[in-house]
Amino acid sequence: MSESGFFNVVVGEKLRARVEEEMEKWPTLCYFGFVDGERLKGQGQGQEEEERKKEREELRSDHAIAQVAFSMAYLSFLKRTKTMGAGSYGLKHLVEEWTDQYSDRQYISNGSLIMGAIVLGLRVKQDRRGSPNASINVRIR
Repeated sequence: MSESGFFNVVVGEKLRARVEEEMEKWPTLCYFGFVDGERLKGQGQGQEEEERKKEREELRSDHAIAQVAFSMAYLSFLKRTKTMGAGSYGLKHLVEEWTDQYSDRQYISNGSLIMGAIVLGLRVKQDRRGSPNASINVRIR
């Protein structure tokens, strides 16, 4: 079995099921982060709903599930805090840099990073209405 085949069968499917479960609880979380009416304002109701659906589908894709796994691996090394400490957008860049140490640099979407934090049981809070970013209760070393 190839390396990617092993990931998809053993890790990927279990993680995909968890992502699906969490997406039900977080209806505005998409591939690029949180998407709500504020961010899509001016596109028209039909276009707004279509864009949200497209971005949510992308968070279910194979490449997004791999990004969630990378994010979880990195976030698991960080110290949890009582307060909301780190921002998702900055963290996603740190995960990208971290992957560069072990293989080819991997792109990590903001939404995949946020989903990784959620699956790990970290506290996540959207920064403000209309923002794709979140605060997460970890401290960057």
